[in-house]
Amino acid sequence: MTIGQRIQEARQWRSMARLTLAQAAEVTPERLLAFEHDEETPSSTELIRMANALDVATDYFFRRSLSPIHWPRRPQYGRITD
Repeated sequence: MTIGQRIQEARQWRSMARLTLAQAAEVTPERLLAFEHDEETPSSTELIRMANALDVATDYFFRRSLSPIHWPRRPQYGRITD
């Protein structure tokens, strides 16, 4: 599985829209689509931002065996305010 396929798999598993992930990673939706289709390679900074937004470890993008089926669902919390 490629890095782009991993990005797309994680995004879909988290039920996250491409636009939402693009905004969190500070890239355009078109660039994110290029990542997912393996037309471009994300920088290390972009990978870190996507991992944080998707709540996965950065090494997920490089591993062969991990599948989101083994991930716990991310709990939905409200915003914390002071």
